[in-house]
Amino acid sequence: MNSDPFQILTLEKLNELSIKITSEKNKNLFGKFSNLIGQGTKTENKGVYIWGGVGRGKSMLMDLFFENVNFKSKKRTHFHNFMAETHDLIHKLRKDDRIKNIPDHAAELISRDSKLLCFDEMELRDIADAMVLNRLFSGLWNRGVIIVATSNRPPEKLYEKGLHRERVLPFIKNLETKCEVLEIKGNNDFRLSARKGMAGWFNPISEENTLILRKDFEKLIGEIPSKPDYIPSAGRQIFIPCAASGIAFIDFKDLCEKKLAARDFIEVASRYRGLIIDKIPILNDENRNESRRFIWLTDALYEARCFLICSAEKPIDEIYSGNDWKFEFDRTKSRLIELTASPG
Repeated sequence: MNSDPFQILTLEKLNELSIKITSEKNKNLFGKFSNLIGQGTKTENKGVYIWGGVGRGKSMLMDLFFENVNFKSKKRTHFHNFMAETHDLIHKLRKDDRIKNIPDHAAELISRDSKLLCFDEMELRDIADAMVLNRLFSGLWNRGVIIVATSNRPPEKLYEKGLHRERVLPFIKNLETKCEVLEIKGNNDFRLSARKGMAGWFNPISEENTLILRKDFEKLIGEIPSKPDYIPSAGRQIFIPCAASGIAFIDFKDLCEKKLAARDFIEVASRYRGLIIDKIPILNDENRNESRRFIWLTDALYEARCFLICSAEKPIDEIYSGNDWKFEFDRTKSRLIELTASPG
């Protein structure tokens, strides 16, 4: 972990919270970082809302907190996933005419399983979220649920130009009261720093190159353990076998051999800062559908300003040998060169 002065206050607050809520007498959750932060002090029982620019270490700090806090009733999830699951729950609850305040009842059910909720990338996307947000989270806070969240925006900027934003303003006010709001300032992107010197495209497909990709993945995610991820998209879940700290490690077949649409790849690109893709085959007219999906994936990653590290059968200029997508792939090659370039 980098000893960054802008991260130390956040680390201190998370350490204090861990001491407050721990289920055992764990005196210093982040003992390995005691040289940076010292001992935590007792504070009121608030959550923590961490915001700042891309690559500032927000998710890494929250994941470190979550993995080490000795607290059984906890859940860590992407905020978009949480809201999708909550809407599914609310849909089921609507079938019971006896329930009057459905979002509050949903909060009751959620709080039974999780008294500590850690959300990565809190971002309000649509009117459906806005309609239930305040009643849902008021119900969670009223039941003692503690929220720890990361976001690229300060609370007052959430859903800034959204439809019926007035429905969200009470939630924002509560969020600022129930959580310590901390900005991780600075301009350094630690993920870019970690990538310096890393090549972005390896060929041919080989065990040696797969091993290089795995080692790069481990370097980029640091001490955070990787886990499978599930991304909600159009009523289904996109399965990502291995992800941590905003980085996903996948095989080409994990995405491009599945029946996914362009909008699904947009969801994937919005979830991660970078993708490591192993075993990209030669693309041609025989695998035209897979080739088309790879074009969509590349476009989505490019628009989201992600980075790529890949292993493939051929160099970028030779990876496509078909005719069906020849025109489209000229742009894809240019984008692949940019996406896989190592930072200066």
